[in-house]
Amino acid sequence: LIPCQTDTSTAPTPVPLSVPSTDSTIDPAVWSALDVPLSSIQPHPSITKPRVIYPSESNDGSDVQLALHYTSNEPAPNVRVFVATVTSRSPLSVTDLHIRFGVNKPMSLRQLTASGHSLAAYSPFLPAGAINQVVLVYDPTRAFANALPPVGLLTKHVFFDGSYEVDF
Repeated sequence: LIPCQTDTSTAPTPVPLSVPSTDSTIDPAVWSALDVPLSSIQPHPSITKPRVIYPSESNDGSDVQLALHYTSNEPAPNVRVFVATVTSRSPLSVTDLHIRFGVNKPMSLRQLTASGHSLAAYSPFLPAGAINQVVLVYDPTRAFANALPPVGLLTKHVFFDGSYEVDF
């Protein structure tokens, strides 16, 4: 806030640095500069169960799991924050893990830097490791204003599990 100019008869009153806009577009400079640290993310108050993306129900024997968590954060108008979490209970280490998300137009998506690209082999004596990645989705139409997952969320996952590459 900055003080506005006033006459000498009244005290200064703060005015906002930016005025909220009803325009649904986001400035590309603002979009590319958005950074949401994992430590500042708050869970969604009503959607507490993550959406399990991998394994699918037809392939539930996998020891590697990818889940998408909903959050209550909204760092800019029409921008929602999700956290992708990969965990492994595999007796083999998981390496070279890369996840790519996509959304249908007119939405835009940004993936912030993942917390890692490999997970150690699972040990029942140690806590399971996890890789977290913050995913920002800009939706100018507010199609998922209630924090529902974006329709048409596309995923591509590749990792090396022991002696073979898993690409799904």
